Amino acid sequence: MECPDCGITINNVNQNFCETCGFELNIAVKESNEQIKKEKSKRISHRRCC
Repeated sequence: MECPDCGITINNVNQNFCETCGFELNIAVKESNEQIKKEKSKRISHRRCC
């Protein structure tokens, strides 16, 4: 896993903050999960019921 702010490699998956820049890693995970949910909902909304 890499820090989205500074790009350094993070070995500990359970780490909440980047040791180098102090960026909160949980925010990046939440944003990516929300984006995935939005993409899935767009795909589902194009289906027809009948």
